[in-house]
Amino acid sequence: DTFRKLLSLLDSVPEEGFWLSCLHEPTLHPKLNRFLRLIPRDQTKKVWVTTNLARPLTAETFEEWARSGIHHINISLDSMDPECFARLRKFGRYEVFKANLDLLAKVFSQCKDRPQLRYITMAFKSNLDEIPRIVEHAGTHWCASEHEIRYTYNVGHITDEFRRREYL
Repeated sequence: DTFRKLLSLLDSVPEEGFWLSCLHEPTLHPKLNRFLRLIPRDQTKKVWVTTNLARPLTAETFEEWARSGIHHINISLDSMDPECFARLRKFGRYEVFKANLDLLAKVFSQCKDRPQLRYITMAFKSNLDEIPRIVEHAGTHWCASEHEIRYTYNVGHITDEFRRREYL
């Protein structure tokens, strides 16, 4: 009911103006694909999501995403090195992330009208030298339509130790 109510706002936003987020990781919500199906087809290009692909997902899930009609999916991609990935992503498991990303790319490469896949890489001391390879790999293997490199803002949940170790 809450989601249906929020969908009434779609008429008020421009294309790419509606961020669908469930505590910042939509894949954690068990009804994400059901929510995507509720979006009126003439409004789907207004919707986008960001994910870190942290939990194992299925080909069926990615097929629904590919057919959803949403504008784009942002994917957080900070490292392709398993040890660095685990340091930068609390509780991050690179093997799960990479398996999801490989499967997502396989499914999306077979769908002509899929959402764009946009990547976001946070620049840190530990991944700085890796960033050109990350951007190239996302473009050649993971269907990247865009790749954004960002700097981390100072926010309260980031520890001083992490700031000292990782901030540029």
